[in-house]
Amino acid sequence: MEKSIKVAVWGFGRLGEFHCQKVEKSPLASLSFIVEPSHERALLAKKSFPQATVLSSDDALKLGSDFFSCFDAVVIASPTSTHRDLSLLMLKEGRHIFCEKPLCRSYEEAIYLEQQHALAEEQHQKKIIFQVGHIERFWPFWQESQLESFKDYLNPPFHLSFTRLAPYTARAKDVDVLLDLMIHDVDLMNLLVPDLQEEDPLEIITYEEKSCSEFIDVLYVDFLFSHKRKISFRAHRDYVKTVREVELINESGTLLFDTQLGKTFLSTAKEGKSENAVEVISYPKQDNLLAEHLEFYSAINERRDPQVSIGDAVAALKWIDYVKQNLHS
Repeated sequence: MEKSIKVAVWGFGRLGEFHCQKVEKSPLASLSFIVEPSHERALLAKKSFPQATVLSSDDALKLGSDFFSCFDAVVIASPTSTHRDLSLLMLKEGRHIFCEKPLCRSYEEAIYLEQQHALAEEQHQKKIIFQVGHIERFWPFWQESQLESFKDYLNPPFHLSFTRLAPYTARAKDVDVLLDLMIHDVDLMNLLVPDLQEEDPLEIITYEEKSCSEFIDVLYVDFLFSHKRKISFRAHRDYVKTVREVELINESGTLLFDTQLGKTFLSTAKEGKSENAVEVISYPKQDNLLAEHLEFYSAINERRDPQVSIGDAVAALKWIDYVKQNLHS
């Protein structure tokens, strides 16, 4: 099968290197270019992916349209502070975009990008795919068929809690824990309870700490909505171990999604139940980053919206902005 989609990966840090590997694994795309400002990392990129042309950021920008016209799609894996301007540049050139999360640094920037995406499609008279890297959506238990079987657990009143804890690593130094970790779970909240996007919470309680950076590294948030719906977030990037869980409790029972184990634990609420009556559903391991890439290239070929669109990313940043306003009030 011919690899018809020519891809440039912008940023060759740890995550950018992973993205390059996934481009190579895709039957639909070829890794044509790598853009990296660090000379040391650029040398590694040339050694690791000799088939790709490696350029510095300055050289790529100087070449401008002469360079951008050489590829069909770009994967933006550079620091968050660069996402907005790079996305705007690629929209101007009519390139398809797969931007790592977060889409940008603020809700205001996100709204502007969404507007420019619509204008770029009009200008270029084509569907421009804009996918954002909310990778958690690609776990099997968040697929529509699975969510349908769990919908009774979202009948109010309910308590939905997201826990995302991780030991310290020297990554994502340019953003706080909201944009680094919590945004994954905010996106899942929007997926599970989409009607909340049109509702303001009755109450919000926050606890935050700086631990390993100049930004907030620990954040606990409780939202209380109408009809006794409570949603909690625990995000910590200087914790003692890795924990990634989503828990849902209501009159139907308890659901626990453990993404570390790749399992769902289900306890149904009923009288006279036997001891240890917990159903365990295991899911096969999969490469979610590769799944994101395959979705991106399929969306390009089929001229359709990707599974995680720019609109989804904007919706997630709306809640991040809401929390930040509460922290600063």
